[in-house]
Amino acid sequence: MAITGSTFLRPVTIKILQAEQQLASGEQTGYGLGWRLDKLPLAGEPTAMAGHGTKEDFIGGTAYLMTFPERGITVAVTTNISFADTKSIALRLADAFAAARK
Repeated sequence: MAITGSTFLRPVTIKILQAEQQLASGEQTGYGLGWRLDKLPLAGEPTAMAGHGTKEDFIGGTAYLMTFPERGITVAVTTNISFADTKSIALRLADAFAAARK
C-alpha cells in the first residue's frame, strides 16, 4: 500500500517504474521496471494491475504481490508450497475486495 499510496516513493517515480517498456522494434513488453503489467478483471471490470511474483520454486516457496492502484487494492500471497498458484489466489482475494466495495 505504501507504493501505491505514495508514502514510500514519489508518484513520478512509481509512474516511471510501472511504465510499460518497449523493445527497439517498438513491441510492448508487458513489463515495467521490475513489474508485470496487465489488465485483469476485478468485480467484472478490466483493471490495470502491476505485480511481481515467483513462478518457480527457488527457496521452497512461492509468492505474488499484486497492486491495483486505481482501486486502492494491494494483495500479497506467500506460501511454503512449491509451485503454488499464488497469482490466482491473489487475484481472487483482490476480486473479493473489489466486489465488496461495489
